[in-house]
Amino acid sequence: MTASERLLGRLDAIARSVAAEGDALALLGLGSVGLETGRIDEWSDLDFFVVVEPGHKARYLDRLDWLARAHPLAWHFRNTGDGHKALMEDGLFCEFAVFEPA
Repeated sequence: MTASERLLGRLDAIARSVAAEGDALALLGLGSVGLETGRIDEWSDLDFFVVVEPGHKARYLDRLDWLARAHPLAWHFRNTGDGHKALMEDGLFCEFAVFEPA
């Protein structure tokens, strides 16, 4: 599996997971998994934003079960008021933030 297939496949898995939650409005890939997929390499991480319906942001930040459904997590910490850094069990590193439309 190429680095691109791995990252974009994982982003698809995260998209399916947040869609199943029923209160997510959008998943936005950033950087090399956004508009710049041509620069994905073996050192790329997974950067993304999740936009959720009003009143649901705290749930996505406090409980990462939606992310772990895409792939089990080995470690994570909340690094900002809006987001986390997370390491998946297979070594894929993620940085993400959660926002409401306002």
